[in-house]
Amino acid sequence: MSNRITDTLAPWSDDVGRLAQALVRVALDERPGRAAHEAELAGTILSLLDLSLPGRAAPSAAPSPAETLRHRVKAYIRLHLRDPDLTIDRIAGALSCSKRYLHMCFADQGLSITEFIWIERLDQCRRELEQETPSGRTITEVAFSWGFNSSSHFSRLFKKRFGAPPSRTRHCS
Repeated sequence: MSNRITDTLAPWSDDVGRLAQALVRVALDERPGRAAHEAELAGTILSLLDLSLPGRAAPSAAPSPAETLRHRVKAYIRLHLRDPDLTIDRIAGALSCSKRYLHMCFADQGLSITEFIWIERLDQCRRELEQETPSGRTITEVAFSWGFNSSSHFSRLFKKRFGAPPSRTRHCS
């Protein structure tokens, strides 16, 4: 496993941190040859692990049902981020709740579930485009691999989010 993944666990220097590192290592060792997906898998595992740990949230109170569902939704989204058919309907079905309740859980976040999905996808695309050793794929192939199905839509959203087109991001890295 790449040290850059375990380095992200540095703040978890206690026993739980060592357990999290071991869990991520084992999971990545079970998926050989998928180095491009290390960060995605590690992030998902850590999100799920964080949900189960007492004392990781604010010590004042247990998370509300809406917060718990929001964490589950975000973990589900990150796990299925590459799927171009990832929709609110599908998320609601997978988590056994209504679309209305999903929207309510995100109401205080300042962005919709759909916006959260786009932001996560854009961030992953940017990470891949900035890699020191490029994957050899075109920008469109990178975008499509992260669930986009229109290169113009991807480019428009990318430029809006990062202030520069994806081609400049690739050339600057």
